[in-house]
Amino acid sequence: MSGDLEAAGRVGRFNRLKEHFPFALFRAGQSPPSGRHILYVLPADVSSFRVRLRGMRVLLVRGPCLPPSPYRLDELLAMPPLSLILLSGMLRVHGAEVAIRDLCLSRRKWRDAGSDPCARPVSAVEWKNHLIGRPSPRLRSLLGWLTGELKLGKAGMVAFSVESQDDLRLGLSLSRELAGRVPVVIGGREVRLDDPLIAACPEARIIAGEGEAPLLLYADALGGGRALSEVPGLNWTEGGLRRSQSSVIHDLDVWPAFDLAGVPLRDYRSDILAEGSGPLVPYQFNRGCPFLCGFCNSFSRREFRLRSPAKVVADLRDAVRQGVRRFYFVNHLLNGSPSHLRELVERLEAARLGIFWGDCCRTAGLDEAMLRRLRSVGASQLVWGVDCASPALARRMKKSSDPVRAPAILAAAHRAGIRNVVNLIIGMPRETERDVEETLRFIRRVRPFVDSFNVSPYGFDRNCPLARDPGAYGLRPGTPEPLPVPDPERTARSLARVEAAARG
Repeated sequence: MSGDLEAAGRVGRFNRLKEHFPFALFRAGQSPPSGRHILYVLPADVSSFRVRLRGMRVLLVRGPCLPPSPYRLDELLAMPPLSLILLSGMLRVHGAEVAIRDLCLSRRKWRDAGSDPCARPVSAVEWKNHLIGRPSPRLRSLLGWLTGELKLGKAGMVAFSVESQDDLRLGLSLSRELAGRVPVVIGGREVRLDDPLIAACPEARIIAGEGEAPLLLYADALGGGRALSEVPGLNWTEGGLRRSQSSVIHDLDVWPAFDLAGVPLRDYRSDILAEGSGPLVPYQFNRGCPFLCGFCNSFSRREFRLRSPAKVVADLRDAVRQGVRRFYFVNHLLNGSPSHLRELVERLEAARLGIFWGDCCRTAGLDEAMLRRLRSVGASQLVWGVDCASPALARRMKKSSDPVRAPAILAAAHRAGIRNVVNLIIGMPRETERDVEETLRFIRRVRPFVDSFNVSPYGFDRNCPLARDPGAYGLRPGTPEPLPVPDPERTARSLARVEAAARG
């Protein structure tokens, strides 16, 4: 896999750090230059770092998901944050003492008491005024509440993971508030380096992209083990300029053993998985997607990575020893690699862990025998990415699986005892009335063996393949963003019809 990545010219090996980290300079508030290399981190690379963090106390914090956000608070609190679980394991194995704080849990506590200080959105002007020294009483109070929830103690570093764009601005404000007390580094899936407020906070240090190796090396830099210029993915101010290092992707075998120490598992509430009892924990053994569906922003054929089946089973066994038997696999696709899935199932059959789990799946590449085996090793629920139920629309969008085959696979999964959830998307470019009628017929056909449908309106993403090459999907090249839906009013009516049919 790493050979394929290197052959594509997408990544550099990680052994000789300085050779691969020529940093780029750009003015504060500007976007980093395009065309940057992504560095690929192998297990051997992590072993070569010689990081020693013994005695360092690290506080890992998930932001409170300040509004506006694409995520609902209760959705985030269904399970503990996987990112902090993975980061804590990486830091602990190198000697750090790690504590975890989830400010989403604090928000729920405040909300349930009727006094959520985070409920009302904070304007960009309020954030900017705070960062330039003119804080509003409301923001001062909010920061006081949240800083008190951190319980800093003797922490030598705070790593702040953001769940919304305003969480990033909160992280900038915490960097300012805690300057001189404890260094703060910001990361997470909602980090955007083009936020103009970064320019108002030169203290801010931000890790863009995947954070496992970068955070480890940043902690080492704080302890004097290396220069900041040797930390990949880091964005920081030096000499009045923002410096930005190449980001990384990881071979998933770099993760150490699955460590749930310090995670308040009983504080999370979920009904995602009906089977089993006890806490539900997220787990992941692949990242990216090997397919190129035109409408999806998850295409990453050259970055599709898998944790080895032996390590996956070892992780799940460790979690069972820690009292967990229910998992939600947050993979993009359970069966992205048929050979990997076969080996994983064989190892799970031998291990007999007595676990229950759910995941996302595609209808191609499976048969009834494999579905029965999946059920025997704990498959409780599968979410099927049918998306386009019309065969003609699926072809136009270059969907990687054929909806004609979906009913037979869904029926087989139902017979095996697996709960089926089907995802459908309405309003894609070039969708016709005939496509909508096909979708309605599909729902009627599969209803006897589908437990629920997730029906979503199409949402344009500028990173999806059809945005990058509209002509390849029958759209006029140069189509402005966002790509037009066929007819907004007709799409709204179609969405209502499909939602009603899905409810039955």
